Amino acid sequence: MDKEKVIEFLEDMIDTLTFRRVALLTLLISITILLLTIFEHRSAVFTMLYKKSEAVTSISWDLSNESKSELQSLTVSTQGLVGAVVLMDVDLKKNRRKPKYFYIQDQAVMSMASPIISKMLSQALFDFDHKNTEQMVAMLNNEYKCVPTIDTQNTRFFPELVSKYPVTCRIAVPPFFGEYAGFLTSFLVREPTESEHNALKIEMNRMAIELYLRDISKSLKIRSDF
Repeated sequence: MDKEKVIEFLEDMIDTLTFRRVALLTLLISITILLLTIFEHRSAVFTMLYKKSEAVTSISWDLSNESKSELQSLTVSTQGLVGAVVLMDVDLKKNRRKPKYFYIQDQAVMSMASPIISKMLSQALFDFDHKNTEQMVAMLNNEYKCVPTIDTQNTRFFPELVSKYPVTCRIAVPPFFGEYAGFLTSFLVREPTESEHNALKIEMNRMAIELYLRDISKSLKIRSDF
């Protein structure tokens, strides 16, 4: 009788352990599938988190003449590598972006683009374009990234940019986590060398920080005083 009870107890233990193993395996598989799904759709998830974040607020700010001059000087200091510069104003909560300031060294292109950019309405920061979403996520994640101009939204309005400025580089303003206000874009006349890429990254970081300290943080201080 005792032997039968022992055998019965062991059988119950084996059944219990098997059930636990199956449950654990099922849980692990479910977690793995969930993580893989999130990873595959990381851009959309990241976008949703930014849209829902209540901590992000729209910042109203003006660009000083000093900052405009500095942006123009980027086409000179890079010895012709940068042919155009655009500063975008972004409202994350509304998922909108709009040119704040632009400068094109080639005056013929500047004359052609000026009336179009000046009348341009706000565009979606995130849309259904997978490449654009990846670029915006990388930029919002404080990455300095250069991509082919043909893969950007700019070609929708200015197809001439592809041949004139085949490379586009972006950085967030400011280039660190905090009060995000927009991003700085440089259009390059050719593919940069490694040293040119690194030098431009440093220069654009410097400009983005100075723009923030000079113009944007001042607006924040004025807003906080009220």
